[in-house]
Amino acid sequence: MAQAGVSGHRATEISDSIENAIREGRLEPGAKLPTVRALADQLIVSPSTVSSAYRQLRQRGVISTHGRGGTRVYQRPPIETPPAPPLPANVRDLTRTRHQDEIAPTLTQVLHDLADRLVAPGPVDLEDRLVKDFENDGIITSGVVVLGSAREALDRILDSQLLPGDRVAVEDPTSVEMADVLYLNGLQPVPVQVDARGPIPAALGEILPKVAACIITPRGHDPTGSVIDPTRASELRTILRAAPEVSLIEWDPLGPLAGVPYEPIADPDRARWAAVRSFEPMFGSRLGIAAIAGDPVTVARVRGRVERLGSPLSPLVRRIVDELLAHPGASQRLALTTRTNGSRRLALIAELRARGIASHSQAGPWVWVPVPDQEQATSMLFDRGWLVATGDPLGADSMQGLRISVARLDGAMTRTLADDVLEVLAA
Repeated sequence: MAQAGVSGHRATEISDSIENAIREGRLEPGAKLPTVRALADQLIVSPSTVSSAYRQLRQRGVISTHGRGGTRVYQRPPIETPPAPPLPANVRDLTRTRHQDEIAPTLTQVLHDLADRLVAPGPVDLEDRLVKDFENDGIITSGVVVLGSAREALDRILDSQLLPGDRVAVEDPTSVEMADVLYLNGLQPVPVQVDARGPIPAALGEILPKVAACIITPRGHDPTGSVIDPTRASELRTILRAAPEVSLIEWDPLGPLAGVPYEPIADPDRARWAAVRSFEPMFGSRLGIAAIAGDPVTVARVRGRVERLGSPLSPLVRRIVDELLAHPGASQRLALTTRTNGSRRLALIAELRARGIASHSQAGPWVWVPVPDQEQATSMLFDRGWLVATGDPLGADSMQGLRISVARLDGAMTRTLADDVLEVLAA
């Protein structure tokens, strides 16, 4: 830390100094910070002063603590940092999972059909359509709130139910998006081990008494692709009934694009629950709405915050999305995309298996490949011309791996990629 120029004698001075070092590039995202005692000795201050500085930074989402893994600068701190260099021309980006290109022809037709109605638009049935969409999956809600992104939806729910410092049970590893929202809200994620069928019931039951909220992904978990089946859903419901005071949030990051049935977890009479369904993977960020269902209090709180503090979704976007959801051409294209994702996912899993490499994913446009050191593996694959994503491990013993998007993979690329993964794991 001395070489990073960190200084200060009060907690605010130390936290500001660390933040400045990150902004100026002297401390890089992911950099490990000294222990509280080591930094206190270096700055000649009390350990409680450094502990307070670290707590301030954690609450702002600038640093994160990983048990025996120590305290590190968060990979995506909410402050301006030096821009990342552009990708080299020979590197293929396998991190992207959105499919707005597939919907573009239907979007063009929808906009053409809307042109005559935009001057004096009639009522939009988007909320009613989304309520029925939830009900078709067994989620009974008195209403929905529609927001501009899944991240915003999750942020609004957490803000309505929790306070900074609250502990939240979340699947481990988790997604970049999930980790961002938790850390930026000053919440403490508590890892829950997962397998191919979602959160392991015993692991969830052990930590439920210690948390204020629990986030569960019924299908298409990012990054592992796990899917909760009816048996696992029943087991989780039984465990959650023993902790009625815990807020339950169901996170559906892929929505219909998951291509598998949705198993609801929340009991209808649970005091505090919500379900977030994202349409961003289908329609892209500009039209990628998210819908929130939930108990009456949660829905009312979120709606009130949106009306008073947020930027309500524009009427034009609402109308376009409503038309897309009702348009048969969109449904046909999305069904084709889901089938294509499935075949590409299975093809990559098969190529990896043929080379003795374990991988899995039950849904979604990605495959999860466990590795002992994900940072080293991503770096070595980058050198071979592949940019892949990882999960966001929440603890020192968290499962590490590569999340490889199949959205842009063809047969030849799949075989080459599998060969390169084998070389990386053998190195």
